[in-house]
Amino acid sequence: ASHFLRLASLQGDEANEESSLAACQCCSAITTLLESIKKTPELYHSLEPSLVPLIGQVLSPDGDGDYQFMEFMEDALEILTYLTYYSPQISPAVWSLYTPLTKSFFDWAFDYMSNINMSMDNYISRGNEVFLSDPAHVEVVCRMIEKVMTGEESAERDVVEGCKLLESLVLNCKGRIDAYIPPLVALIVKRFHGEVKKEFCRTELLKSLANCLYYSPELALRALEEHGATAFIFQTWFTAIVQSKEEELGDGTKVQEKTHFKGAHDRKVCILGLASILRVPAAALPPTVQAGLGHIVAAAVTLLQDMEVARRRKEEEGDDDDDDDEASGPAGIQDVDDDKDEEGDDDDDEDSLHAKLAKLRDGQGTWDDLFADDDEDEEEYSSPIDEVDDLLFFAESLEHLSVTAPAAAQQITQAQLSNEQRAALQAVLDQVPQRKVDIETRKAAAAAAAPPGSCLWLSGSV
Repeated sequence: ASHFLRLASLQGDEANEESSLAACQCCSAITTLLESIKKTPELYHSLEPSLVPLIGQVLSPDGDGDYQFMEFMEDALEILTYLTYYSPQISPAVWSLYTPLTKSFFDWAFDYMSNINMSMDNYISRGNEVFLSDPAHVEVVCRMIEKVMTGEESAERDVVEGCKLLESLVLNCKGRIDAYIPPLVALIVKRFHGEVKKEFCRTELLKSLANCLYYSPELALRALEEHGATAFIFQTWFTAIVQSKEEELGDGTKVQEKTHFKGAHDRKVCILGLASILRVPAAALPPTVQAGLGHIVAAAVTLLQDMEVARRRKEEEGDDDDDDDEASGPAGIQDVDDDKDEEGDDDDDEDSLHAKLAKLRDGQGTWDDLFADDDEDEEEYSSPIDEVDDLLFFAESLEHLSVTAPAAAQQITQAQLSNEQRAALQAVLDQVPQRKVDIETRKAAAAAAAPPGSCLWLSGSV
């Protein structure tokens, strides 16, 4: 680290392409070291006295207000991501970089938002109590979201970065940031009133609304009403859920594929957001929403059906992969080391971060690409709602409505849903008993596999 600082600080005749390259090589060596010790995370703290000054130098302006080490921003952010992700906890020294990081974003590093997001998510999720202990931490995140989502220089791809940061904030701080939900909903509405041409951008904006609804349906709906956007937003949402286009598979087969909410996480977020509305006292709902409860139920059912279709397709593809493996060796013997395969499963979460960092470093993707609308990629993405079962949450929400407002529930099932929609709803609800069994089975298996003395907190719904 000290060698990097010396090389990066060379100026005038001393500064040349070779010294810059050598400084980059120092950073590469550092990240290689950080990657190699991820199995012993307690070692990260011992490296902080050398690495924190390095990152701070890149993130901080000099006495004249100039940033002298901008070319090393990606390297510094990669190192910071390791320190915030793998360390047992985020230390005060690493927290000292939070303000320089956000200041750099506002001063000049807007184009590095996809890289910055990775560390920001770690600060919010892994350092949650420290993050929430200072209102300024939350304030600056909201300002970042505003700049990315509504700034003049913000393109639709940039909006996605703001939506990802919003999701991290809202899901990780549920029940702790009530005052910020209405302004966040206002940002979503404002962007929808601007240019939203791309399907991926529309998807992320609607997911952001769903996250706000899941956080507090009352606050989110009130904000939509205040901006006169309730009917427009929900109509846009319902249209996006059913919209599809013809695509050709590898074997030449043509199928209808959804254009929005293609991944399991996308659908789950929407289901939780829509189902949360059913938990609000019917009399407290805006008239537009009261009249459209049937559409809300139908939309959630469609998403649950899409989840089931995707699950079955994935199982079929998995069976095909198994067949390929069996045929890959002599006499059908699998050319796979079972022990290595099991060990690899334990490493998936850690390896996924390394893969994401590599893609960003090589210029092969953005934050949106890394968490793309693809079920396979989404396996790498962890979220506070991972242990919330979407089907059970929906069923419990519908049951809550039936108990607290039986007339409204009856109106939905008997008047607002078509025969086809009622049948689809019943088919979805018929899956609930088996889902509960599956969840209990997974919990039992996890408990049996856990080391003695460990504590597992697993739940099917929240």
